[in-house]
Amino acid sequence: VSELLAAMTSRLDTLSDGPRDLPVRLRTIRAAIQWSYDLLDASEQRLLSALSVFAGGFSVEAAAYVSGCDEDACSHDIQNALINLATRSLLRRERRTESAIRFTMTETIRDFGQEMLNRLGARDEVERAHASFFVRVAEEAEPRLMGPDPMDCFHELERDLGNIRAALLCLISHDRLEDALRLAGALAWFWTEPRYLSEGRAWYRSLLGKADDTIPASVRAKAYVAAGDLAQWQAETEAAEAFHLRGAELLEEAGEFEKMPAVLRGLGSVSLERQDLNRAVQLLRDSRDLAARAGNSWEVAASTNLLGLTDHLQGQMEDAIQRHSEAVSIWEEIGDNAHVVAALVSLGLAYVWSGSCQRAADQFRRALELAEEQEDRMQTSICVTGAGLIALLCDEDPETAIPMFAGGQAIRDDTGTPVWSGLVDRLEVHYSRARAGVGTHAFDRLWNDGYQLDRNVLTESATSVFLRQRSGA
Repeated sequence: VSELLAAMTSRLDTLSDGPRDLPVRLRTIRAAIQWSYDLLDASEQRLLSALSVFAGGFSVEAAAYVSGCDEDACSHDIQNALINLATRSLLRRERRTESAIRFTMTETIRDFGQEMLNRLGARDEVERAHASFFVRVAEEAEPRLMGPDPMDCFHELERDLGNIRAALLCLISHDRLEDALRLAGALAWFWTEPRYLSEGRAWYRSLLGKADDTIPASVRAKAYVAAGDLAQWQAETEAAEAFHLRGAELLEEAGEFEKMPAVLRGLGSVSLERQDLNRAVQLLRDSRDLAARAGNSWEVAASTNLLGLTDHLQGQMEDAIQRHSEAVSIWEEIGDNAHVVAALVSLGLAYVWSGSCQRAADQFRRALELAEEQEDRMQTSICVTGAGLIALLCDEDPETAIPMFAGGQAIRDDTGTPVWSGLVDRLEVHYSRARAGVGTHAFDRLWNDGYQLDRNVLTESATSVFLRQRSGA
């Protein structure tokens, strides 16, 4: 084993003791790649070397940018060069996506390309170009992430996540902290995906820890507010509050008062999580009123929906229903289906607590369909839990309710995202009610069964519960 490990110190040197009947040029991987490389003309050699900067796949546009080529003038030539390199097995052509043709290279060829890039003395220049390109990608993606159909954009960014990480590291190492904060800040909505919450927070902590007053206050403010939102998603209210307060100071310094509603909403959400209702209501009303004066419909909807949750905690379900319905209407008009889901879920809960079973089922069923389309596992989990509440409170069927409760919890555990504290308290009451209805032993068995269910089975079962209300069965 030790001999094998010693022989594997470099991917490029493996197979050096390969079959002796192979041509000399093919006795090592390095020699095989070098032979193919030597057959290229000088421009193709430079291009292949530059492409080694990519961590994963890349588009024709990205290849043109890092090669120093004017994208409009020579994108066709670059595409032909990439196809030629793929024909020579130095690149792999990925399956065409809806947005662009993409290519990738093996790690072994990438190692070789980086050696050649070093020999050319061009590594620093190419890495800087690569980082600049992905700053632009992130900033162009930002409005799409907040648009009516964010998932296509999300998946494009996810395909380039290796490149985004490399760009951030490059920007940090070259003390381009403003560009790094612009990149990370533009991806604020991307990082809210549960799988990336911790990573997003780590980038913000690292960057904000290095940032000083030479970086514009507006750039730092945006990152602080985004960091606060991510902390809030993970129910770390003290960190969230500190980030939002610092963001507010910097927005005031920058004179960007039109962005203050987002900070007030974030602080209101922190107070809501702590169940400090008086402060939450005041902050959220201020956020909503400022947003309305600024013509920011999205923030109006967001603050209004959160005000509805304060009504939940005060038992004012008619007010909650009115607020959540208003949020649904605004987000529908904007075309933001991702947040329509959140408002529909809140509306479904309000109808459950008010005893309007069919209306609750209608909201949850629609929310579940949209949540699955948007790949929003957190909202899917609450819809499944909502099916459990309807089964228990409306159908008096704890044996159906308990697996739904467990399945919803399983999805939340898988995402690592805690549910709103106000809902947790209520759920515990209804879990106890279900346990009393079937006995502890049966409850544990049904819970374990539900926790193991496949998500598709859970969503189908939840839909059946919702449809049963409509049929009156």
